[in-house]
Amino acid sequence: MKKQFWLMLIAVATVLLMTACSSEGEDMTEETDEEVISEPDENEEEEGESEEGNEESTDEVEETETNDEEETESESEETVEEAEEAQETSSELNEEDAISIIEGFHAQAFVETNEDLKVVNYSSISGMIADMQEFTTEEIATNIITPMYYEEEGSVYMKPQGEFSLFDTEGEYSLSQEGENEYLVSQSRETDLEGKVEFNISIENVDGNYIITNYGIN
Repeated sequence: MKKQFWLMLIAVATVLLMTACSSEGEDMTEETDEEVISEPDENEEEEGESEEGNEESTDEVEETETNDEEETESESEETVEEAEEAQETSSELNEEDAISIIEGFHAQAFVETNEDLKVVNYSSISGMIADMQEFTTEEIATNIITPMYYEEEGSVYMKPQGEFSLFDTEGEYSLSQEGENEYLVSQSRETDLEGKVEFNISIENVDGNYIITNYGIN
C-alpha cells in the first residue's frame, strides 16, 4: 500500500514538473517573440529618423543651390552694369584722344618714302587705304590716298606734292561736343602760304571707334 502511494506521489510530481517546464518554455517563447517584434519597431524608428535627416539634408542642399544661383545672378547683373558704365566712360572723347586720332590720320596720309618718293612700308594702294581706315572712313581714305600715290612695278610711289597747310596738333584748338557721339575739333591760325586758315575736323564714334568723318579746311 505504501509502495503504491509513493509511486503515485512520484507520478504526480513528475507531471507537475513537466507542466512547469512547459509553462516556462511558453513564457520564454513569448518573450522572444516580443523582442523580435519590438526590434523591427526600433528599426522603423531609426529608418524614419534617417529619412527625416535625408529630407533635411536635401532641403539644405536646395537652399544652398538657390543661394548660389541668386549670388550668380547678382554677380552677373553687377558685371553688366560695370560694363555699361565702362562703355559710357569710354564713349567720351577727350582732347588727348582727339589729337591722337588726327596725328594717326596725318601719318597714314603722308607715309615714309625714300629719295625717289618710293613708299617704304607698302606695296599697294589698297593696303594703305585699309590701314588708314583705323582713323577715318573708307571714302575719305580713298579720296586722300588715290590722288597722292600711284603703283608701278609692284611698288607704290608718292606723286610730287606742293606745299599745303595741315592742322597743327601742337597749336591752340577747341574741342566741342556736337552730338551724343560726335565731336568737332576747330583751329584757326595764320600761315605763310594761305594766310588765315580754319580747320574743322569732325570725329564720330562709328562701331565703337572714334574716327574722322570730315576734315574741313577753309
